[in-house]
Amino acid sequence: MTGLQYEISAFSQTLEPLQRLLHNQPPTQGGLLDDITKCSATFSRLRDKIDPKTSQTLLSKWEFQRWTWPMTGKEGTNVIREIERYKSLFWLALMLSQTQSLNLLMYEKIDLSWLHIVKGAAFNDHENRQIECLPGAQMEVLREINTWIKSPDGNSKRQGILGASFFFKRGEPDRENAKLHFSTLAKQLGDTIPQLIPSIQHAILDDPDISGRGLEDQFEELILQPLIALNPGHPTSTMLIVIDALDECDQDGDVRDILELLPRVQESQSVQFRFLLTSRPDLPIKLGLQQAINNHQHLIIHDIPNPDTKKMDSIYMPILNRLLTNENEEESRQLVHEFKNIIGILILLATPLSVDCFVKLLQIEIDKVQKQCKLFHSVLDVPVRSDEPVRISHGSFRGFLLDNEQKEYPFWVDKGLVHKRLTVQCLKVMQQGLRKNICNLQSDTTPRNDIDKDTLRHCLPSELQYACRYWESSAVEVFLYSIGLMFTEEDSEIKKAFNHESSTWSLVPKVKGTGTELSRWFRLVAFSRDGQLLASGANDHTVKIWDPRTGELRQTLKGHSAWVSSVSFSLDSELLASASFDQTVKVWDARTGELCRTLGGYLDEIHSVTFLSDYQETSFSGNNTVKIWDALTGELRERYD
Repeated sequence: MTGLQYEISAFSQTLEPLQRLLHNQPPTQGGLLDDITKCSATFSRLRDKIDPKTSQTLLSKWEFQRWTWPMTGKEGTNVIREIERYKSLFWLALMLSQTQSLNLLMYEKIDLSWLHIVKGAAFNDHENRQIECLPGAQMEVLREINTWIKSPDGNSKRQGILGASFFFKRGEPDRENAKLHFSTLAKQLGDTIPQLIPSIQHAILDDPDISGRGLEDQFEELILQPLIALNPGHPTSTMLIVIDALDECDQDGDVRDILELLPRVQESQSVQFRFLLTSRPDLPIKLGLQQAINNHQHLIIHDIPNPDTKKMDSIYMPILNRLLTNENEEESRQLVHEFKNIIGILILLATPLSVDCFVKLLQIEIDKVQKQCKLFHSVLDVPVRSDEPVRISHGSFRGFLLDNEQKEYPFWVDKGLVHKRLTVQCLKVMQQGLRKNICNLQSDTTPRNDIDKDTLRHCLPSELQYACRYWESSAVEVFLYSIGLMFTEEDSEIKKAFNHESSTWSLVPKVKGTGTELSRWFRLVAFSRDGQLLASGANDHTVKIWDPRTGELRQTLKGHSAWVSSVSFSLDSELLASASFDQTVKVWDARTGELCRTLGGYLDEIHSVTFLSDYQETSFSGNNTVKIWDALTGELRERYD
């Protein structure tokens, strides 16, 4: 009897928390409700055995007192075991409830601010406060976009709601790539559609580092699955997602992934999306749209007539003329000179530069640049930090300054003169900054991917990188690199003149004057992806395949009848494609040198060829034609003119 009294006393300790649980979360079916019912029956039978006259039903009335014990030892043991079982079940229910409460508390504390996002990527972020359309500019474009957004796909849709936006920007670390693209969109979609928040919170709880995962994982967990989990019962709505300047994403692979993943949001039954993508018509984007998004509409902005130049006069001339107010002739001449040497160059840069970089590239005083930027803040997007890129807020400003009809206007910019000055400055920066083994590497053969990014930034500052990328090809003779000397004949005048610049590589090709020599003018080289082969093309109409480790010439591929303009290995390194000015592309077996196929039908010289996949390649000809071929069958898959 003492054991039973002890077990009942221990069991009674579960009653108060169990009562609170039942009050807050009444069980509706099975599980806990069944256990409570069975437990109650057990105690009712026990009560009747111990004291049949007792009519009390509340377990709280049980006290330690003298009882007439009516059960055998075995019956008592079984009762104790049964009470122990129910005690364990109820404690487990209490623990599960507490765990659920803790999870709910964590969900409350895990808001979408846990996501790593890109500041300044949304259209209404503070950084974009100055980027607005000028009155009346491109109204036809805006009307067509508005019509496209509102085109009805069903009577129950609410049209034209902006769900999220992401503006790429080259030159800004987080906006020139897509690492945080989908986590940024997910944060905005959560703000727009609050019903998505619990699913996004769940994804963060499952993987706190989800913002650092690959694009496909981010898209799947933060966007697609939360959309699919939405209740499809409410009316379907249509939302707009804007992705601006996609061409400024510096990774072609990321662009391809974005274009392949976006159409999958249509798997959602609750919200339908329309994506407004803006971009220059770069090839990876053209191909991505063609292959990934079947239902899309092109709007070619440069085909739409520009606003009247005369209308731009009324906007920009007052801004410029204000500079010359109350200035004498000499001061006005100096102001115009500074304008052309700063703003006139800034509008023609290939990519936006920061004030710090611009000053070093042009070798001018920073005070003058900052003064000009301040004077033209109404048409320039000038960040607070001097190491962030300065941009033109309105493209029409560039067109106005370069308009040949404005030649007599003091602020007219001569594009030719600006490019000449940029070329000179690029050459100066390269002459002063470039040297052999600029990153102080232990080996000349260190792969690019093995060089630390901080080392690259320190050894190749932004102005030097710009100069190397965009210097004019007419100045090529100023710089002669080891790669060129490697493939020059041993007895050539060039090799003799630059013998002191010979490569420090332990193994380089020994190019003789006869037999296996390269032509004096080779045009290009390409490494196979596995690093085992090196191909070169030249003006002697041949392609040569080398062993880059030993310098041994493996194959000389003959068949073209004009200069070889481009070579490219397939991704599996098994095929080699060569393009030529003879208007053909040839596909070779990279290991044996056997000609597999000749692709023709071009009406102009072919400038480049590259593989899109192991057995699919694209080529670009001089008449602005892009063709996509099946490299194995020779079938023409796509053509863009």
